Amino acid sequence: MVDVLILAEICWVWLWVKRKRTERAMLYVAGMFTALYAATHITPWFLRTFVDSGNAFEWLRSEIVFHTHAVGLEERIVPALPTAANALDDTKWISLHVLQGMFTVFMAWAIFMLFVAVDSVVEALSDERSSELVRFDAVWANAAGLVAGTGVAVSTLWLLATFAWIRPLQPIAASTAHSVLFLALDKALAVLKGL
Repeated sequence: MVDVLILAEICWVWLWVKRKRTERAMLYVAGMFTALYAATHITPWFLRTFVDSGNAFEWLRSEIVFHTHAVGLEERIVPALPTAANALDDTKWISLHVLQGMFTVFMAWAIFMLFVAVDSVVEALSDERSSELVRFDAVWANAAGLVAGTGVAVSTLWLLATFAWIRPLQPIAASTAHSVLFLALDKALAVLKGL
């Protein structure tokens, strides 16, 4: 079922981006990667500053499960947080790691949706007539759409893999662990890491 969701997500983003002119389609891809980059660097500070204590964090710490199966993908994407071994206990470190993964995905999606909203307003205000796409432009727009769709799908798989650590969400993560796309991405990341 997860594979159907991911393929639908890739197709939806591809169809949405490929309708744009090549310049706009490439901007969408750049916006997606920029959003992920910004979220990856903002999230650790955000968590240390605002979320490190409180009732929601304590609930998450109580729901952390140590025996998981779907975290192989996440450990290849998210580097380990540098901590002193005696400074944090295991549940606190894992809770921060899980929250970092979830917040990074949610923040990246939010930043990207802000980019989409601004682009839509600019497109509406500029009142540009969409011209016929030449074949070369259509190829680049399709490629940009596939790259953007794949990027969004990877972030979704990352989020679903993060759910493996949280007891109430483990059924979702269990179905993710058996996903063909998840296993393929896990193997691809293992090969890339070995280069």
